[in-house]
Amino acid sequence: PYTSPIGSFHSNGYGLYDMVGNVWDWCNDWYDRDYYDVSPYDNPTGATDGTERVLRPGSWSTTANLCRVACRGYYNPNGTDSSYGFRVVRIPESTVLLNGPNGGESLTSGKVCPIRWSSTGSISDVLIEYSLDNGSSWAGVSPLNVGNNGLYNWLVPRVNSDECLVRVSDASDPNIRDVSDDVFTINLPIDGYIVAWGLNDYGQCDVPDGRDFAEIVSSGFEFSVALRSNGSLAAWGLNSVGQCDVPEGNDFVAIGAGSSHGLAIKTDGSLVAWGSTTYAPTGYDFVAIAGGGYHSLALKADGSLITWGSITDVPDGNDFIAISAGSYNSNLALRA
Repeated sequence: PYTSPIGSFHSNGYGLYDMVGNVWDWCNDWYDRDYYDVSPYDNPTGATDGTERVLRPGSWSTTANLCRVACRGYYNPNGTDSSYGFRVVRIPESTVLLNGPNGGESLTSGKVCPIRWSSTGSISDVLIEYSLDNGSSWAGVSPLNVGNNGLYNWLVPRVNSDECLVRVSDASDPNIRDVSDDVFTINLPIDGYIVAWGLNDYGQCDVPDGRDFAEIVSSGFEFSVALRSNGSLAAWGLNSVGQCDVPEGNDFVAIGAGSSHGLAIKTDGSLVAWGSTTYAPTGYDFVAIAGGGYHSLALKADGSLITWGSITDVPDGNDFIAISAGSYNSNLALRA
């Protein structure tokens, strides 16, 4: 008979450890119509090394109905045959490996941090969590149905901690997980005050007072938008279509601006727009926003893109980690 050395083999394309091609699949674990009269009383010894053994549930004389196996071939769709059978294979163990952030990083609140991981086995969904106290407590980064594509764009929360960790686990089995090897840091943006100079026809240099601004964008036409450290918005300059009439609230984490419209992301991941257009896609998984002349571009947590307005086409894929909108007829995105 054909023999094969004992050893370890990679799983097949279905994620299973199938012994076909590694050992001869006709072996002593068999039965037929005379099984109780002629079969050996003792189980065969099998391999001298390893933990698995191949089983065959029938012999050439065992009919398909006794094996409880159905088989259909293109050459004879309604036919049956006594040689049909099946093999027993071992499902590989599932594992998760967190690749980053993995310790030592310094992240900024309100910015996007790609969380990357790899996995083996049959994990369909992962749960992503973060800790601000070196693992004493955990908060959810993502919903359960985040999928398992190895990338999740995390909109870093507005907190301040040097004891941060990330944990990725199988959504159906929390015991299959991996955690950052060491702590990393999340820093709040340094607060500052705004200075503007140049043409001031529409008050575009009349900046608001205060030293509590965390982010500013001035890509709008004769107007600018700023994000305060308390999560509220400010805008100044030309206000012909309401582009300076910012929405109320202090739950904003990121901002953008087009030629005559403003954009912002809330802490729950939703979008808002104001000015020449108030339309914004629905959902709670947005992590970055950019405005162009008459269009807008957004990055989702799963790494995919969405655009609306004068540009509606985006490249396929869910491996994007940063975006930029051109003035009128172009967009840019950075792949992982």
